[in-house]
Order: sequence, then C-alpha cells, then structure tokens
Amino acid sequence: MDEALSQVTSAALVIYGLQLAKSIPWVAKVITWVPMKDAHVHRLLAAGGALVTAVGIHYVFEGNADIGWHLHFEIPPMVTIRHDLWEFAKAYAFQQTGYNLLSGQKI
Repeated sequence: MDEALSQVTSAALVIYGLQLAKSIPWVAKVITWVPMKDAHVHRLLAAGGALVTAVGIHYVFEGNADIGWHLHFEIPPMVTIRHDLWEFAKAYAFQQTGYNLLSGQKI
C-alpha cells in the first residue's frame, strides 16, 4: 500500500508540475517552438520526471551574493540506476495514466 501511495503521489506531483509549467508564458512559448505535438512534449517531460523520481537524482543549490552560488548534483552508481529501471517504468506508467485520466484522453 505504501508503494502504491508513493507512486500515485509522485505521479500527481509531476503532472501538477507539468501543468503549472505550461501556464508560465515563457515555458508555453518554448513548448510551441518545439516541433512536436503537445502530447509528445508531455511524454518527454513526464519521462524526465519519472527518471528523477525513480532513480533518485538529487541536487543542492546553495550560496549567496558574497561567496557565489553552487549547484551540486548527486547521481547514484550504475548498479542502482539499473535496479531502478523498473521503478522508472512504474512511475512513468502512473504519470501517463494519471495525465490521460485527468485530461480526458484514452488510456
């Protein structure tokens, strides 16, 4: 039950984030520049969100104007990434199914 709730929650957050991003004028303009249908752009962004959610890519952005800013990414080892491919597939399936249900498209 915990795994299903975690998958549904992360899928809902990615879907919400994608819809919120599309409401930002400059993001909407960039999406119109991409020579793909909106559904394909959504699938690519959802796959990226599923990858970050499932594999556990973490980042830290810190600093201030006096010392400067630092962006640090932490990517797990390859053995962990290979193990998490199944988690990626589940996260993507939940996100795509959720998006299709919420937008009225066929599953």
